[in-house]
Amino acid sequence: MNNDFDRPVIESSCALCGGSHAHLIERKDRSGHPLDVVICDHCGVVHNDPIPDAAELSRFYSMEYRLQYKNTHRPKLRHAARYFASVSQHLLEHWHLYRAPGAVLDVGSGSGEFLYLMRELGKSVHGIEPNEDYSVFCRQDLGLPITTGEIDTFQPAARFDHIRLSHVVEHLRDPAGCLREVSKWLNPGGHLYIEVPDFHTYGRNKRPGGMFHFGHIYNFDADSFDRLLGAAGLAVLHRSGPTSAFVTPSLRSGPVSPPAAPREEILGKIDFYRQHRHGLLRKNSLLRRLRHKIHKLVHEHRIILGRSDYAGIGSQSASLLKHRLTS
Repeated sequence: MNNDFDRPVIESSCALCGGSHAHLIERKDRSGHPLDVVICDHCGVVHNDPIPDAAELSRFYSMEYRLQYKNTHRPKLRHAARYFASVSQHLLEHWHLYRAPGAVLDVGSGSGEFLYLMRELGKSVHGIEPNEDYSVFCRQDLGLPITTGEIDTFQPAARFDHIRLSHVVEHLRDPAGCLREVSKWLNPGGHLYIEVPDFHTYGRNKRPGGMFHFGHIYNFDADSFDRLLGAAGLAVLHRSGPTSAFVTPSLRSGPVSPPAAPREEILGKIDFYRQHRHGLLRKNSLLRRLRHKIHKLVHEHRIILGRSDYAGIGSQSASLLKHRLTS
């Protein structure tokens, strides 16, 4: 057994709860590069240690992240096929929460699929994207109003009815503080949608040792996600998954430190990750995973067949979505 798993507690600062000790569970990222990952001994959140400083993160997200994560400076057509389909499905399932909002902000807007579809559905949209290449792509190829920048430098000219942070919060140095700030950008009665990867889903589906990387500072599960929302002063309107929810600012004022996690929860996470590292959690066989990947690639190829640009796939997706929403 790797001795790193047997270290009882190390000194480590948790930005979520202020805790000072943690359990070390990993020493390498998914590519084998040095990266320490810990479980906070107080609130149970899994996070990289130490937390990178603001300047380091700003350089990484503005220039390197998309290239490292997607291996490209601009979105590929297969990305359009994949993400327009997933965003369309999300809007169909939760349209009762998206129907009323008029002004929409997407924080970490990426390649722009959500904003493109919302604009086609009649919403007033704006996005924030730290990566320069993706911001330029969205402005030039999709005609979207995107601000190149980060949450802590963005100054909204007006308030919004809905703010989306999908797969964003896990990248932030101070997630609770950022969520409290973003909540101030809402109109009265407005709401946020927050979604982050689920630690347990990752553990069951990723190859052994393939869970962690520099860009995902935090790894939430259902329990630590709820503690994050509480620390940010947010109340759940509608839960769409273990680590995703529509939320609104609660009536409580001021930040609240997350409560201590039960000891059995923390020990359970340590054991869960040990099982992941030893390959005991993956249920699907290699052949089944290969078949799924081939099926996905064939489906994406059919969507992009005969189309040469991202906006063309977006336009088709918007037309289909409008039809399904009105039928």
